[in-house]
Amino acid sequence: MVRRHRWWAIGGFIVSLIVVTLILASVLLTGPLKRYAEDQAAQRLADYDVRIGSIHIHPFRLALEVNDVIVRQRAHPEPPLATIPSLVADARFLPLLTGTLDLDLRIDRPALSATGEQVDKMMHTEDKEEIKEEAAAWQDTIRGMLPVRLSLSISQGEITYTSKPSVVPIHIEQFEIVADNVTNRTDGDDMYPSVLRVSGRLPDQAELALNGRADFLAKPDPRVKGEIQIKHFSLTNLMPVSGQYNVQLQQGALDVIGHVQHSGNTTVIDINQFTLEGVKADYVHSAQTKQKEAARAKKGAEKVKEAHQDPTLVLKVTHGKILHSDVGFINKASSPDYRVFFSDLDLDVDHFSNRPEEGMGQMTLTGKFMGSGPTTVTGSFRPEKPNPDFDLHVRIVKTQVQTLNQLLRAHGQLDTTGGTFAFFSEMTVKNNHIDGYVKPFLKDVEVYDPEQDKDKAASHKMYEAVVGGVLALFTNSSTGQVVTETSVTGPVENPKEDTWQIIGKLVQNAFFKAILPGFAKSIAG
Repeated sequence: MVRRHRWWAIGGFIVSLIVVTLILASVLLTGPLKRYAEDQAAQRLADYDVRIGSIHIHPFRLALEVNDVIVRQRAHPEPPLATIPSLVADARFLPLLTGTLDLDLRIDRPALSATGEQVDKMMHTEDKEEIKEEAAAWQDTIRGMLPVRLSLSISQGEITYTSKPSVVPIHIEQFEIVADNVTNRTDGDDMYPSVLRVSGRLPDQAELALNGRADFLAKPDPRVKGEIQIKHFSLTNLMPVSGQYNVQLQQGALDVIGHVQHSGNTTVIDINQFTLEGVKADYVHSAQTKQKEAARAKKGAEKVKEAHQDPTLVLKVTHGKILHSDVGFINKASSPDYRVFFSDLDLDVDHFSNRPEEGMGQMTLTGKFMGSGPTTVTGSFRPEKPNPDFDLHVRIVKTQVQTLNQLLRAHGQLDTTGGTFAFFSEMTVKNNHIDGYVKPFLKDVEVYDPEQDKDKAASHKMYEAVVGGVLALFTNSSTGQVVTETSVTGPVENPKEDTWQIIGKLVQNAFFKAILPGFAKSIAG
């Protein structure tokens, strides 16, 4: 009996010694482990500064706790790119007995921030090929380790992006990521072994979500596929960005359902359905931003061309619609300013893609030109391989001419007091050649009104009276209509322009260079 108690005492002493040793080791190793982690980060991330508040080892539950991690970009240290109050890694004991490291990694309340300068620095980092090689070496190192299975959970995160100091930041809150079965030992031919769920909310309660699968250790980049969903996204969240591109967004909501896939060098973005509702937006042209606008348009056209000709990028829109919207163009470079717009605008688009094998895209637009003229625009668009290729039909009727007075004053120096305007056009662009026509109608237009113009100079009154007389010469006496038709046929002015640039030029030429100057030519004749 005494001997048995002696063995229990010896066993107890050994266990106590192991416990005390583990406790002392966990305490003594905390400082050196923290310094080692920071040194490794400095060696591997030369452009960044990583600081760790504390590291705690919990030997009895096989856990490592890291607190108050701060990551800064050395070139632009403020704000910190990442602030992580708590990171905890727990290892499961039983899988260790089979030679597998099974970890739960939890990151709570991380705050991620970036400015336009910081993003530019990250995107234009030198020696990109060297970085890719280092990443590949890192992936190979992980794959060469003992079997690892990781479950990752990021909760209550925040993301903030500030494009410029003078612009309101874009903020995402309640950011969550769950990744299960992140492993360096895949089963058979499973290309996407890990489950991936990402979600977040904006301050207006808009929801963003991705549900799919991934292979985080694939080379040269992680493979990801999944369903994306955007609910009740207010376009006003984009005001900080859109304002820099002369776009005034006042309202509108976006819903999107789609699919994304990235594998190897190929990225597929397939929008099954999008809905934009209640949009109110204007593009504002001004003399002060004219050169920037031209430069942006040129750069944008180049990017569109690249997207159309890039075999590694597939963009598809199965169906989309814009409902109950008001979209316009404001010209502040003229005197007086004016706004041209469509109200009650509905737009349906089907089967748009940058890949020719996806076939022809279709669009139908309805609305009211200048708030009064029923409008229908239909079009067929083929992917630009290598040049724009489309058909466009436009029908605008019963537009009250008085709604165009600001535009007429700016470009024709005249006023109207009555009448209606209509516009018909068909255009085909193919093989860098345009075929089509524009046909404007003016009915019962009254240009000169003595009561309206009693305070105007005599010379300007005479000008408007002459314009009215010219209209009378071209008016069909039985219908009261002025009808002209202009053929639009010839080579595309700039073959490097994209589809929407060409359409913009056609509108500009038809309206501003065919209709309005016609008055002046008639007067001169």
